[in-house]
Amino acid sequence: MFKHDELLLGLRDQGLKFPVTDFSTRQIAVLGVDYKRKATFEYDENGRKLFNYAFRIISDSENNIYVLDLINDGGHGRVVGFGYERKKKFVYNGYSILNTPDTPFFPGDIAITPKNILLITDIYNHAMHAINANGEMLDYKVQKILEYVFHVVYHLILKGFLLIGSEPDEEETKSTS
Repeated sequence: MFKHDELLLGLRDQGLKFPVTDFSTRQIAVLGVDYKRKATFEYDENGRKLFNYAFRIISDSENNIYVLDLINDGGHGRVVGFGYERKKKFVYNGYSILNTPDTPFFPGDIAITPKNILLITDIYNHAMHAINANGEMLDYKVQKILEYVFHVVYHLILKGFLLIGSEPDEEETKSTS
């Protein structure tokens, strides 16, 4: 994990999120306790942009960084994993059986376990994806309880407990009232 006194911060240029052009700025900055930049990530080792719109960022015990990256305004997203040396480890675009053109992978939140297993919510499919630090699918679970569909948010606390918070889907609550 990055030191406790470091902050991972997503940055972008002003204006609309999309479209992303060659002139768009999409960065992750690592700030120290003094709020000075220690590192900036924008391009991979081949000079290509690492992400389009980073909206959740997390790191693991080996200083790898994982970003939930929104690709477009339509809600299609992915997970980008890369190392401190800017070398891209993987891009996870969802699970092909679950994610289709009608219900693309739209990651909403991310947590990481002490064994570096990534837990990612999938908003459109109301599911949780579990992938390893190499971006390989381990498992997925669809979250539907008593005919209500929930958007799930994770928080992993230090003792290894996963707290799951949720709220009903707006469309589901409208259709039942």
